[in-house]
Amino acid sequence: MFKIANGEAGDFSLWTAPAWPLIHVQFSKTKEFLFGEKQKGVELGIKLSYKENFEKGFAQGIQEGRELVRQVFRLYMDGKSPDEIAEACQLTEDKVREILEGILEG
Repeated sequence: MFKIANGEAGDFSLWTAPAWPLIHVQFSKTKEFLFGEKQKGVELGIKLSYKENFEKGFAQGIQEGRELVRQVFRLYMDGKSPDEIAEACQLTEDKVREILEGILEG
C-alpha cells in the first residue's frame, strides 16, 4: 500500500513489472485516441471558420455591391454618361450599362 497525495491509500501493484507493458499499451492507445480527437476538432474548427468567413464575405460582398449600384445610380441621376460613371466607379462601360438596365427595368 502507498499513500496518495490526497490522503487515500492506494494499491500500486499495477505498477509492477508484469503490468507495465499493459499500462503502456493502454496509454499509447489513449494518446492515439486523444490525438485523433484533436485532429477531428481541428478539422471541425476549420470547417466552422470557413463557413463563418464565407458567410461574412458573402454579406460583405452584397453590401459592397449595393453601395456600388447606389453610386452608379447617383452619378446617373447627376447626368453623368456611362463612360464617366465607368471611370469614376472603376468598372467597364458594359458593366455600368448592365447595372443601369437592371435598375431602370426593375
